[in-house]
Amino acid sequence: MHLLTCPECQVSVPVATSQAGGRTQCSGCQAILEIPTLGQLRQLPVAEGSVNDDDAYVNPASSGGSIAFGIVGLLATAALVVAAYTGIRWSLIDVPVTTDLHIAEYQNAYTKLPAAQLIREYEQMEEFGIDVALPYTYVTMANTKSDWGWTSATAGGVALLAVLAMLAIGVSGRKRK
Repeated sequence: MHLLTCPECQVSVPVATSQAGGRTQCSGCQAILEIPTLGQLRQLPVAEGSVNDDDAYVNPASSGGSIAFGIVGLLATAALVVAAYTGIRWSLIDVPVTTDLHIAEYQNAYTKLPAAQLIREYEQMEEFGIDVALPYTYVTMANTKSDWGWTSATAGGVALLAVLAMLAIGVSGRKRK
C-alpha cells in the first residue's frame, strides 16, 4: 500500500495499487480524495508494515507449477492419442471364428463323415498326435485384438491419471488470497 497525503489536513491515507484512478475518503477530514494513476501512485511512499503488491505476486512459472502442468499435459495428450489409435485398431479387427464355433463345426463335420474316414482320422491322431505346431489363425487374430484392447485400456488409464494430476497441480498452484 502507498501513502496518499490529504491536501486539506495533511493526513496520510493508505491506498492500494488496485484503487489507482479512483476515489477514497480521507480518514482525518472526511474529504473525497482523487487517487492518482498507477504510475504516479507508485512514486508515493510505501506504508510501513505493508507488503508491496508487486512483492506479493509470485510468478507461477518460478515455482515450477506451470512446468509440471505442461509436462503432465503432454503426457495426457500422448496417452490419449495412443488410446485412440489402439482403440481404433482394436475395433477394426474382426475375429470371425471363436473356439466354441470351431469345435461346433468339427463336431458337425464328424457326424457327417463315414465310419472308415473316422477310423483314418483316429489313426492319424494316434500316429502324429493332436498337438498343433502353430495356433489357428482365428486364435492369433483374437490374441492380437486382445493385445490392442489391453493397450488401449492401459493408455486410457494413464491418460485419466494424467488429467487428474493436471487438475491437482492446477488447483494446488493457485495463489490463495
